Amino acid sequence: MTNNLIEQELKKANEFSFIKKRGVLELSLFNVALVEAMISNDSDYWLSSNTEAAPSGKYKGSTAYWMTQLKQALQTNSRNCKEIIEQTVLAVDRENSTHISADGCGPKVLTERIFAKQSQLIELLKDRKQGFKFVEELSLPTFKGFNEVNGKLYHPRENYSFATKFCHYACLYFFEGTEWQDNYSIYDGVVSAVLPDYLKAAGIMKQKGRPYTKSDFATAKDYPLYSDLIDQLRREQISRNGFDHLLWYYHKARLNQK
Repeated sequence: MTNNLIEQELKKANEFSFIKKRGVLELSLFNVALVEAMISNDSDYWLSSNTEAAPSGKYKGSTAYWMTQLKQALQTNSRNCKEIIEQTVLAVDRENSTHISADGCGPKVLTERIFAKQSQLIELLKDRKQGFKFVEELSLPTFKGFNEVNGKLYHPRENYSFATKFCHYACLYFFEGTEWQDNYSIYDGVVSAVLPDYLKAAGIMKQKGRPYTKSDFATAKDYPLYSDLIDQLRREQISRNGFDHLLWYYHKARLNQK
């Protein structure tokens, strides 16, 4: 009886397998819905999208929580806005492994850059052209010099992935239910690594038929191209958010095995 149950369970599981097309995942509502269900039930990620997941004990609060706090702070001109920006920056880094502290000053520098835009941040993010420039600004190298507190040398770093993730999640929680909620694609090491395979499968090539490679999307200045190619692939059949989740969640473990 047990073996029969195992057989039934595995057969049933096949109904929920990802659909592939031309050697890559089909960019479809079914596949995105499947991956969203998997993420929402994955204990590593289920708090990240919970707007009620406030700091408690050792837990420092979710990206969703801090983004909703930031939206309110920006709208009310809160005196605590800079502190909330810092906590939001740290939450995005924590949940997305962007390593912004690797240079010894990333959180401070990024907080200052975002705080400098506080009066215009909400409107800026609505305009993708301005948003692309903001990604580039956030991605500028952090400063050189010594940390006066511990005497260690700062190592300048370009936090490109963080910049796109900050803008993406800000829109996701600032503009829920509006046309601006899905304004920015995430630049991620996993997605950028497999994106050339999806472009090739779709017949999207560079000039003279040369295929795209990961290096074509390596800097913040390439972000408009990266975003445009993703839009060409998804053709508004799935969201930018869904595209990112689908490729990232499916391929992350597979790339680590190579």
